[in-house]
Amino acid sequence: DRIDDAFYNLSNGTRHNHHTTRSPPSIALLSRLQTASSSIDDLMNLLDEWHALLDGSHIGYPISGSSSAVAVTKTVGVDGESTFGVHLRKLCLGMEEIPFEAMSRLWMAFKSEV
Repeated sequence: DRIDDAFYNLSNGTRHNHHTTRSPPSIALLSRLQTASSSIDDLMNLLDEWHALLDGSHIGYPISGSSSAVAVTKTVGVDGESTFGVHLRKLCLGMEEIPFEAMSRLWMAFKSEV
């Protein structure tokens, strides 16, 4: 809901608190989380995407409004020294240190939430 609020408030320039439809960023995030919850391998793929964000090699999501048959994407990166980048680096480090048994329990808990 916070993503939707931020998206609609910034794009419309007005303050709305309730939305009947999800915003495109919210839909993309929910879809990615559902995919990551389908298997431990997919959860590990999410970790690989986080690493790619930090080193600037992550291929972003298709740009809406592209008229070509092939979806246009841009490379996306996160500054590792920014507040979000530091948080993302800590998440990556924590995920790398988790033993496999704990990772499977994390995946089962994650799957039940998503």
